[in-house]
Amino acid sequence: MPRIDSKRLPLRLKRSCTDVLNQLTKPQQAPTSSIPGIQVCKSRAGAVRLLCAASRKYNFDLQVLESKAQDAEDGLDTVASQAQKMADIVTEQWIQIQRLEQALHITQILTIDHALLFAERKKEEERFVSS
Repeated sequence: MPRIDSKRLPLRLKRSCTDVLNQLTKPQQAPTSSIPGIQVCKSRAGAVRLLCAASRKYNFDLQVLESKAQDAEDGLDTVASQAQKMADIVTEQWIQIQRLEQALHITQILTIDHALLFAERKKEEERFVSS
């Protein structure tokens, strides 16, 4: 099955419609006594005109849909970019929270160590004073 190129399709359809119309509207070389043949030809030409008009409408609709799809894709790219930026910010803030928690933990350990050291010195002073 041949592959359809959506960009070239409208031009190909227009050329095909024009070719068919030209062939159908050319004067026939048949004798003029064949009036029914001319009527059939004219009716087919009318049908081809209708088909060409429908084809043009469908091509226009196709272009509108392609444009809307591109706009939607661009919007999706924008939203995805914003979401990635937010994720990066959250990751950075999470790293900062972890660092703050580590600093708090170290401060608590140092505070406990200093409190124990202070308590030991106080006991030593009390023993020294009492002796």
